[in-house]
Amino acid sequence: MSWNNRFSSHFVGNLSYVYSHCTDGAYTYGGLGGNNGTSSWTNPYDGTRERGNCGFDIRHNLSLNVVYLLPFRGNRLVEGWQVSGIELWRTGVPMSVGVGYDRALLSNAFSSQRPDVIAGCDVTANQAPTHWFNKACFTLPAPGTVGNLGKNTVTAPGYVSTDFSLSKDTKIFEGLSTQFRAETFNIFNHANCGVPALGAFTAVNGLAGAPTGSLGNAANAGQITSIVGTSRQIQLALKFLF
Repeated sequence: MSWNNRFSSHFVGNLSYVYSHCTDGAYTYGGLGGNNGTSSWTNPYDGTRERGNCGFDIRHNLSLNVVYLLPFRGNRLVEGWQVSGIELWRTGVPMSVGVGYDRALLSNAFSSQRPDVIAGCDVTANQAPTHWFNKACFTLPAPGTVGNLGKNTVTAPGYVSTDFSLSKDTKIFEGLSTQFRAETFNIFNHANCGVPALGAFTAVNGLAGAPTGSLGNAANAGQITSIVGTSRQIQLALKFLF
């Protein structure tokens, strides 16, 4: 859905919104037989376990941009000024919580092993960058088996960015003009959080990959330690057009 409007001869705006939903039954880049002759499915005998949101399923995407030609008149110093801005907002990408090691003894690094989920447990309870999903909602499946948690059932944080630009066009003489631009990206310095640590469990005493052993929740499970995009950036430019 898109809405364009010229409010006046000096002011133009555009608002766009996209809703989308994508599901698939395997990894986007793998597929059955895509891993050196083996299946990308966790359980090659049950493809329904891999039916879920695509890894690039961004459900909502909103963008707004405006351009305003400042109505100053008089001389070259006050004429030709323009301000513009772009606002972007979108929801996060789906992701899968994993066991963190080869619990099912698949010996296949391509497949992502997932834990069992506790029915009725709120995975997003008290959600925060330090606690993006509730790791208490997951338990280890029996050794040599795969868990019942679906693929891409948790959504990463969304993305927000506001860019602003101030520019001026100045005509020097016929056939030659200049353009000055001052641009600020992510003007509000909004921190867009990345994907949290997805390994819900860790092996203790070096027992990773063993069918038995002392195992517990990973200390960093659900924690976000990275950002997407950049912090505020300011850019100045001068262009000659001839």
